[in-house]
Amino acid sequence: MDEGEVAALVVIVVLSILLFVLVRKGFVVVRNAEVMIIERLGKFNRVLKPGIHWVIPIIEFPRTINWRFLSAQADSSKTRVNIVDTNRVDLREHLIDLTKQPVITKDTVSVQCDAMVFFKVVDPRNAVYRVKNLPDSIEFLCQSTLRDIIARMTLDDTFSSREIINAELLSRVQLDSERWGVQITRVEIFNILPPADIADAMEQQIRAERSRRAQVLRADGQREAAVIMSRGTAAETLNEAEGERASAITRAKGAADAKVLEARAQAASIRHLRGALTEGGFKAVDYLSSISYLNTLGRISAGGEAVLLPWEAVSAADSIMSPSGPRPVAA
Repeated sequence: MDEGEVAALVVIVVLSILLFVLVRKGFVVVRNAEVMIIERLGKFNRVLKPGIHWVIPIIEFPRTINWRFLSAQADSSKTRVNIVDTNRVDLREHLIDLTKQPVITKDTVSVQCDAMVFFKVVDPRNAVYRVKNLPDSIEFLCQSTLRDIIARMTLDDTFSSREIINAELLSRVQLDSERWGVQITRVEIFNILPPADIADAMEQQIRAERSRRAQVLRADGQREAAVIMSRGTAAETLNEAEGERASAITRAKGAADAKVLEARAQAASIRHLRGALTEGGFKAVDYLSSISYLNTLGRISAGGEAVLLPWEAVSAADSIMSPSGPRPVAA
């Protein structure tokens, strides 16, 4: 083999190696949930979707972008931000941790706000060509918008209106992020830290408010107890009065029935007595009058003392009891 043949063989081997390298670089495999931006001679050409593709070597190149993502070790709760240069655009949802930043409220109180932003790329071409560094742009956009929102709120409103802040922040950053081909799916403020002196004052205020509420609850309980006791006393008094009334009515009915029975008994007695007196030639009226007269005389002498009565009183009783009139008086 002469020198020309050796040189030709070397050239063929080199060309074969170069061709193999070029062919190997020409085939590109794009994984699922990823896309690749292809530029031809420095100009946008197409977007490669998941699958195997052919890229013309030397003429077409994938566009390299700057990207960052959070990572955490399995045995640590701390996260780390990794910055990489890649030629693939990840279409999955991404998380940006907005580090603690000082924000001044409407009542000039400086607080530390910590938030998270979730977003995903929906238009890879705009995400690459309309903004230079997409993660940093989204972070600075959310930070500036958050400062503007909280600057128009008081300190108390920032603690009680987190949902309102999240909704307003999401709606305002969504307009700018759409121009970059990004959809911000969620914004969450999970920590608002006031200064130490403000936190102490707020804690004292909370304790005072809780004490006041406890006193109010105790007062309400005592008032309710007094009302219930008064209602119980009134009900007891009413029940006693109702019982006394019913008892009085019952006693009155019993007394009335007793009088009726007594009157009936007296009437029956008088009828029997009248029959007996009539057979003896006496009048019942005269007999009853004599009995009443004698009873009256008995009450007069009930004290055990001697009572002097005129003869006319005694003779009057005798005249009543005698059917033939008064007896003659002895000389």
